[in-house]
This record gives sequence, structure tokens and C-alpha cells, in this order.
Amino acid sequence: DPKTKAIQRADLPCSGPQGMALAEGAVWVACTLDSVVLAVDAATLTVRHTVPVEGSPDTVVVAQGRPVVIAEDGPTVVILDPTTGAVVQRLPLSDAAPLGDRANLDAVVVGDRVWVSSYREGMVYAVPLPF
Repeated sequence: DPKTKAIQRADLPCSGPQGMALAEGAVWVACTLDSVVLAVDAATLTVRHTVPVEGSPDTVVVAQGRPVVIAEDGPTVVILDPTTGAVVQRLPLSDAAPLGDRANLDAVVVGDRVWVSSYREGMVYAVPLPF
């Protein structure tokens, strides 16, 4: 709670919560084991959207105001609509299998690119946005 500084808790209806990012007043949470991304209202802690994302979503960043999810299979870049939660774009970067340890990927947005690390492949992708 920003006013009282008290810690609040949200019980999430998913397994394996991983990466998180803030967009449009919601905390977007990648739930790796359930292959969904949740949009949790930052004020009320209620779930606004549950978005199926194939391939074990692992990391979430925000680019151009939209949640960008990196799924382990590939890796794959998935862009979501921040208002509806709908999948807007999906771009597989390779066909590498996930490691299955729930912590394979990372991403950062710099300008008009999302940089995606792939542990299994030992490489970093620079993906121009929008793709």
C-alpha cells in the first residue's frame, strides 16, 4: 500500500509466476507452468485478464506501452494488447526447446528494440519493434 507502506498480498490463480511488468495500471505476470499471463489490477489486486500464451511464458517487459512476453519455446516474442489482453503479434526467434527450469530468458527494451537472451542457445537477439 503506497500510503501506509504495508505489504499487500495477491493470491494468483496460476502456477509458476515469473516475470512481471507494469502497463496500463496492471501488473502483467507470466505464469510459466500454466502457460498464461495474468493482468492484475495494480490498485485492487484483482485479475483483469488471463491470457493463454503458448510455450511457457517466462519474462514480461513493456515496449511502446504494450506488454511483451518472452516464451521459453523458441524463444518466442509475444506482444499483448494492454487494454484487452489479446495477443497482437507472435514471433518465434528459433526452434530451441525450453530448459524447463522456469528461468531461461531475460529481456530489456532499448528504444525500438527488445533484446532477448536465450540461455540454451548462448545468444542474444535484437528484435525491432514493431515486427
